[in-house]
Formats: sequence, C-alpha cells, structure tokens
Amino acid sequence: MTGIIWLSYGVVAAFIVLFLITIYVTVDTKKFQKRQREMAAYVQEHTPACYAYFVEGNEQQKVICSTSTEFEAIETIAESYIAYVKDDAILQRIYRYMDAYYSPAYKRQFRGKSRTQRINALYQMLDFHIVSLLPEVKKMLAKKNIARKERFLGLKIIATLDEATTYEFYRHAKKSLAANQVTMIVNCMSDDMIYDIVDEKHADTDWLVAALKVMAKRQLAYSSFIVHELLYHENVAVRDEAVNVLSAIGTEKSLADFEEYFYSENPENRMLFAKLAAQYTLDDVQAYLVVLAQDKSFIVRQAAIQAIGQYTNGRAMFEKMLASIDDAYMHDAINAYLKGGSADVAVD
Repeated sequence: MTGIIWLSYGVVAAFIVLFLITIYVTVDTKKFQKRQREMAAYVQEHTPACYAYFVEGNEQQKVICSTSTEFEAIETIAESYIAYVKDDAILQRIYRYMDAYYSPAYKRQFRGKSRTQRINALYQMLDFHIVSLLPEVKKMLAKKNIARKERFLGLKIIATLDEATTYEFYRHAKKSLAANQVTMIVNCMSDDMIYDIVDEKHADTDWLVAALKVMAKRQLAYSSFIVHELLYHENVAVRDEAVNVLSAIGTEKSLADFEEYFYSENPENRMLFAKLAAQYTLDDVQAYLVVLAQDKSFIVRQAAIQAIGQYTNGRAMFEKMLASIDDAYMHDAINAYLKGGSADVAVD
C-alpha cells in the first residue's frame, strides 16, 4: 500500500514538473516571438536611413542604437548589404560604421564566459571588419588553450584585416588545422598576397598548396611562369596543385607533357588531366577525353564530359559517342549533362 502511495506522489510530481515546463516553454516562446516582431519593426523603421547612409553616404541619416533588439536589427540590415553589395565604397562605409559604434558590444561578447557568444562575436568581427579589435584577436591566438573554432576564426580575421602577419600566427597553430581550413584562411587574403606566396615558392608546402588552390579558384594568371616551375617541385601535392592552376588559367606546354596524369592509377590525377585538357583544341584532346569519359571513376567521367561540353562542337561529339560506344555509365552521364543536370551519377 505504501508503494502505491509513493507511486501516486511520483505521478503527481511528474505531472507538476511537466505542467511547469509547458508554462515555461509557452512564456519563452511568446517572449521570442515578441522580440522577433520588435526586431522586424526596427528593420522596417531603419532600412531607409541605412540605405541613405550606407549607399548614398548621407551622414545625417546615421542610426545609433539604444537597445539590444535594435542593435540586432541594424546587424541584419548591414549583413544583407554585405551579402549582395560589391561596391567597395559602400562596404567600407559599413565597416567603419560598425567598428565605430558597435565594437564595444562585440568586445563584451568576445570577453564573456560563454563560448557561443565569443564565437558569435568572432563571426561578426570577421563579417564587419572590426579592425579596432585586432589586438584582442591576436591576444587570443597567443593563448594555448582555446577552442579550435575560435582559433580558426581568429586566423581568418587576421588574414582578412592584417594579412602580412597571418603566416606567423598560422605557423603556431597549423597542427590544429585541417587542410581545407588552411585553404579557407588563405582565401581571405588579397590577390597580391597569394602571388607573393607562390612567387616565393613558400617553404611551407601546406601554405603553398593552399595558395595554389586559391589561385586556381580565382583564375589568377600573373604568376604562371612560377606555376610552371612548380610542376617539378619535390612535393607531389604542390605539383598536382600546379596542374590544377594551369587547368584554370591555361598553359603553352604540350598536353603530352602531362600524360603521367592520364595514366595515373589515382582518379583525382586523371580528373586533373581531363580538366587540363579543356585548355586545348578538341582535335588535340578528343582521344583522351573519349577514354576518360568511360573511366571507372565517376569523378573522372564527370570531368571529361564537362570538358567536352565546353567545346562548340561538343554536342556532336556526344552524339557520336552515344552511337558508337556501349558503356551504360557513360551514356547515363552524357544524357544527364545534355538535360542540364549533373554530368554524372555516383554509381561506383
């Protein structure tokens, strides 16, 4: 009987707890919805003034926030401009404004105990180019025990706002960074800094490889002479990225000079060859591309078919391949490409 009584108490207690949780969630949701409505109202209210100041440069329309909700509204408006506007004068005006009036808020967040708030502050400092807080970021990077995310974002900020010092900070942190993170950090730098890293044939091969990846992405052609020299670099990753750059900017070397990539057992090398082939005339490369379009690796087939598709008479070549070659994977890939979809399907 005592057990039943205690069980009843337990059920009642559980019900009360669930009831209180329901009330809390309901109240919290209402607060959140109210805050969202207030922020939307502030966005609507301040958008005309922000346009006048950010775009037209009207100093009289400058908005200074007085509440945290209003501050979030201004952030939202500024972020929308940064995402779509390419005019440097407008962007610099936004950066100066955010730094001048809101850097204290980001500083408070950055110095807080909450990691979430610190990371959010780092994102905003990066997006809004808060130059005045660079010393704070450098002080953080000098510490040994910080989260990897904080270190990564801090390095991106340095690369964006003080690129000349980036490598020194990166050098002390490289063991904690993945290869794609190194590339993202280097991608924050200017074209001139990318050229400097490549021209100097930087001794740190990870840093050099990242610069070559960015060079290919941006199709930077100024250092093509050095890139050709890097084809003979002792590090295989540097050689491969040099080929990748040439596949983006072109080369005067004969395609036969790169045949080792065509015959490589590594599918990524064969893919590189297919991408590079697109820099030559179709007559010079069609034999290679027909073979690669039937490759056992879908990434190679994809690259070969995309290369063929870039030529004026590529469609005619596709029709001939479909009529004369019995390869189901190649047929699927070509048909998908001609329909405007993916150049391949990952079937293997």
